[in-house]
Order: sequence, then structure tokens, then C-alpha cells
Amino acid sequence: EGEKVLDVHREAGDMDLMRELATAVDPTGALLLTTFGGPGAGTFMLSGPSELVAELGPKVAKILEGRGGGGKGRYQGKVEKVSAREEALAALREAVPVA
Repeated sequence: EGEKVLDVHREAGDMDLMRELATAVDPTGALLLTTFGGPGAGTFMLSGPSELVAELGPKVAKILEGRGGGGKGRYQGKVEKVSAREEALAALREAVPVA
């Protein structure tokens, strides 16, 4: 089993790195929140099981004060408040309890 919500944060990075990280974690079935930038503006990606990402992606974007979109187990966008990532992670962990 293991952790159901994982996170990676970097000061700098690009969408290629976000996609590589998401692809690496996909087989685990975990949600991965990746954030780059901050503490203000930055980018994010939520990846994982499609149904969870579709439901939780917009919530993460709202917490991080941004917007995004996506499909096929990926939701990404630009945000204004990377510093709120702990709040976003708490919301994800609440929505996906460890089995």
C-alpha cells in the first residue's frame, strides 16, 4: 500500500519534468502534487487516478489561487500562491485516506 498522496516541490522546473515525475509515480496509484516556483506565482500538476484527479484538481487550483485543466489523470495550471501547498496537501490527504 504505502502513501497515497505524494508531493514534489522545486524552485525551478518545467512541464517536461512534471510529466516525467507523474509518469514515474503512475504505477503506484498514488496522487502526486508537483509544484514549481513560489512562494507566490508558480505552476502545479496533480497526477494520479483519473477520477480522483478530475475531482480534486480544481480544488487544488482554488487553494493555490490559480486555474488549470487537463485530462487522462493529469491536471495542471498556473497559480499565484505556491506557499499554500501544505493546505492543498492536507485537503488531498483528507480526500484520500490511507487504506
